[in-house]
Amino acid sequence: MKNRKITLGAIIFLLIVFLPITIFSTIKHIESLHPVVENPTHEFRYEGKLYFYDGDELLGKYTCETEACDYASTRVESAYPLNEKEVPEDTKLPIAGKRFVFIQDSLEEDPPILLYDLSLNRTIATYKEVKNYGVGIDNDYYILKDEKDLWGVVSFEEGIAVYLPFQYDYIGLTENVNTETEKVASDIFAVLKNNTWQLVDVNGATFTDPLNNAIINYNSEYIVLENNGQMQLVDYKNSIVLDNYKYINFYNVYLEVIDPFNQFYLYDLAAKSRISDAYLVNSIDDIELNIVDNEIQITYEGEMKETIAIE
Repeated sequence: MKNRKITLGAIIFLLIVFLPITIFSTIKHIESLHPVVENPTHEFRYEGKLYFYDGDELLGKYTCETEACDYASTRVESAYPLNEKEVPEDTKLPIAGKRFVFIQDSLEEDPPILLYDLSLNRTIATYKEVKNYGVGIDNDYYILKDEKDLWGVVSFEEGIAVYLPFQYDYIGLTENVNTETEKVASDIFAVLKNNTWQLVDVNGATFTDPLNNAIINYNSEYIVLENNGQMQLVDYKNSIVLDNYKYINFYNVYLEVIDPFNQFYLYDLAAKSRISDAYLVNSIDDIELNIVDNEIQITYEGEMKETIAIE
């Protein structure tokens, strides 16, 4: 009788110890056969989190704090006159280097932009504005405005590399898209510091002396400046080529201008002369230019007036 009690006790003890283990192992086996998939349809927003994918690969996720949680948008500072590439509103910034993402997660009117590291799962910096012009900038550069309202240029191609330090009041690129990469060309940046403008490259090398007048546009040889509501064209040595014009803009290999007498015409910089007829205008909106078969068609007051060969 005593041996039976001992045996029964041993059986009960074994059941108490091993039955939960057996049940747990069985459940885990079933789960392994039918695993629970987080965010099974790869939604961007799912159960209070943002999920970032490269194809089917999950790069990382971010836990939202507000319902406004989203990719941040690229912005273009409108307070400065530089002819930058226009960007549609709410153009979302992409994942940079398959690791970094710009996020907004605030109900403020101008929410701060969070730089979130998907590999570390944490925010590593905060900015006021980020520019990549929607199509991106060559060499994966980003123009950033920090919390002190200073601008710099950063690349995320291999980690984080600061090319232009955060010491400028403004940085921008003229609307010049590289036809091979279809991104904004990044050879020369226009910068504003201490109320003077300059053209620099990403290594900080300067192409011009400090300029007191605001840079409107530029190419590899000439700069369009604004001077008391008028425009002037100068070379990189600050020698004036055209002065007190109402409008100056690069158009293909020529300039489109409105002179001090409100006359529009095309100007050949190589020949330093007018190459089209002159048209009296109120603004540049009175003129339409189109390129067809390597010729520039000039339309004035709704009527095509002449064509100029592109040389």
